[in-house]
Amino acid sequence: MSYPRKWKDKALGTFNTERAKLNILRDLEIEITHACNIGIDNCIKDRVESGKAPAHVVKAWADIFKAQYEELKTYIKLLEGNITDIESIQNTVKAETERLDQVVRVYDSLEEHRVNITVREFEGQTWRYKKIKPGNGEEGENDP
Repeated sequence: MSYPRKWKDKALGTFNTERAKLNILRDLEIEITHACNIGIDNCIKDRVESGKAPAHVVKAWADIFKAQYEELKTYIKLLEGNITDIESIQNTVKAETERLDQVVRVYDSLEEHRVNITVREFEGQTWRYKKIKPGNGEEGENDP
C-alpha cells in the first residue's frame, strides 16, 4: 500500500525502535508514520499469506484492499480525464501551428513587391503586408 493515504478510522499509538533507524528515516526524509504503516502492512500481509490469520482478520484486510481499489479506480478516471484534456490541448496546438506555418501570398509594402510568407510572419506584421487573393494576376498587377 502506498502512503500517505486517508484513513477511515485513524488510531494513535506509540512505538519503540533503535535510534540509528530513526535517524536514518529522518535523513531520508521518510515520515515515521509512513514507515510504521508500511511495516504494519508487511507484518499483516505475511501473516495473512501464511494462512495463520483468523478469518475475521483476512476479511478486514480484504475490506481495506477493496476500499483502496475503489479509491484507485476514481483516481484512474481522474487521470484518464486529464489525459483527454492534454490530448485536446496538444491537438489544438498542432492545428494552430500547422495553420501558422501555411504559406500565403502577400504584397510587402516596405519592399514594394509580392512575396510568399508564412501566416505567422503575416500575423506578426499585418501593418506591413497585405494578403493577395489567389488568381490576382501577374507581378505588378493589383499592387496597392
